[in-house]
Amino acid sequence: MQGLQLRFLCNFWALMALAWTCLAESEAHPTMTLEDIDGSKRDILTKTGKLQVWVIGSRDSAKDSAAWGQAVEADFKNQLDIVSIAEISGIPKLLRSWVRGKVAREHGRFILIDWEATLRKHLSLEESFPHLIVWDPHGKRCLQAHGAYSSEKWLHLKEKLEELSPSS
Repeated sequence: MQGLQLRFLCNFWALMALAWTCLAESEAHPTMTLEDIDGSKRDILTKTGKLQVWVIGSRDSAKDSAAWGQAVEADFKNQLDIVSIAEISGIPKLLRSWVRGKVAREHGRFILIDWEATLRKHLSLEESFPHLIVWDPHGKRCLQAHGAYSSEKWLHLKEKLEELSPSS
């Protein structure tokens, strides 16, 4: 019985650690320009008319970031826009071309690169990576989560996204 209670508490706190935050006062979508893996500058569109999910990861959270992105894409591909962003700060400009090539080979998908940790600063991302931020069609932040990927956490996030998505 005690083991069951402990397991329940651990699962409960694991879900709470996902840190769901529905913001009462929505925060405006930042206008951002980041580099893609080819070195081209890309603007992140602020109002796409769809929900938009940013999956923001770091070097240490690359596998979890990829798992979150794949889960969102598998269930919501045509219902929302997914923007994958890698925070790779502290890399000298001389090595960035090599890092872009490494990211492209390892991930095989479109990824924007935040070399200067601009998003972390602008969005006050203080917890561990990866972060998932959901923006409504009007460019307002409406949901935020962070932490390692697990199927339990994904099911909880999926429920929240289905509530927000008008086409589900």
